[in-house]
Amino acid sequence: MSLRTVYRKYQQAFTLFEVLVALAILSITMVAAIVTTDHVLEKTVYLEKKLLAHFIGMNILNDYQLNMKAKKTDTTPNNSGKATMRNQEFAWVLNTTKTDFEGASLLMIEVKVSEVYGTNGADHDKNILDNVSRLIPIAKI
Repeated sequence: MSLRTVYRKYQQAFTLFEVLVALAILSITMVAAIVTTDHVLEKTVYLEKKLLAHFIGMNILNDYQLNMKAKKTDTTPNNSGKATMRNQEFAWVLNTTKTDFEGASLLMIEVKVSEVYGTNGADHDKNILDNVSRLIPIAKI
């Protein structure tokens, strides 16, 4: 048996060092993929909540404006409540403010929507997901 034949026999398999290096590279790649996937999942859930909050805010704003025009009044007190969409509960607060702009009387309607945490829904202002507002000329009410 020549020296070349013996050398080729040992070259048919990976060395322990090569296997360990390959496993280390694979481990680092898998950890990076898991962290990235987790981050993307968190952002997706947040964006879903933000989109649902926007839909709720627009629904509350449109409903308020339709009821206001039906009653022909702009003196409705500030409102608040809760709404559920896709099995998620949100709290909303509606504020109205009269303002003048270049001689026109306007009514600013603003809806803030936040996620409800716990049973009492405290800390509404800290968890605001969306803020929807609209200016309406008071003469058109």
